[in-house]
Amino acid sequence: MKLVGYYQACERLDETALAPVGEKVASKIKESFKDAVAFVIDGEHLGTDHPALIPFTSQSSSTWRPSNEAYAPFTSESSFKLSSPTLPRRAVELVRDNHAQQIFGDFDDHLEDVTIGVYFNGISMAWLLIVVYRLATQPGVPTNRFVI
Repeated sequence: MKLVGYYQACERLDETALAPVGEKVASKIKESFKDAVAFVIDGEHLGTDHPALIPFTSQSSSTWRPSNEAYAPFTSESSFKLSSPTLPRRAVELVRDNHAQQIFGDFDDHLEDVTIGVYFNGISMAWLLIVVYRLATQPGVPTNRFVI
């Protein structure tokens, strides 16, 4: 698996901008992968049947903006696809059924309690990336088409 993208979750549900640090990380990824993409988690769509991701693409060497495709992301015409239309609902069910919201943490949590980082960067982080936000290109799909 290649790291070809970056995702960011903001503190406020209505905040959907890619933070400056996110732009720097995404630009660094773009140096090795020309079709890199950054995703901002759309808190207002979490828990719905809609993808809670806003794709950001590079506009210059350091500027990232929401994708300006002619089609809305994750629709049949868009270059951003879900591997299954039920993925958002399934991800929420997995988090709820496994009480995973209790084990998620961020870097600030890790600074307060270093054991959070051990677990977060282990199984649960892998589970989050694979089940919810895995980026992969599929055989026969152009390299600029992303499947989550």
